[in-house]
Amino acid sequence: MENLVPPVQVNDLKTLWSHVQNIKRTMGFTDSQFVMGAGAMRATCPDADIEAVSSRLAMLRTLEANFITPLLRYREGDGKLKDTVFETAATIPMSRRRAGTVHKGLPFDVEEFFSRLK
Repeated sequence: MENLVPPVQVNDLKTLWSHVQNIKRTMGFTDSQFVMGAGAMRATCPDADIEAVSSRLAMLRTLEANFITPLLRYREGDGKLKDTVFETAATIPMSRRRAGTVHKGLPFDVEEFFSRLK
């Protein structure tokens, strides 16, 4: 794959994911109602490559929305995603997507994603 999204620090992805989940829960938002701006992301993870973390966060949100059953086995007792999910999402090869462009499929290999979790 050319034009890849660079890998990110696992902690940046987990921190941003947790922050988004907390805001959604507190404010009563669903995924479709919630968008976090780049400035707020930078405030949450000041040293991160926000474009890369944001792309990987969006990928993780897509996985959560479309692969609910397979992801159930990778949740803790409290429903939070296990570390292995974040580790995989932070590092799996992923092609960069540009707004306004129609793409077929997801920007990463879903089978490889789930095989890395095992």
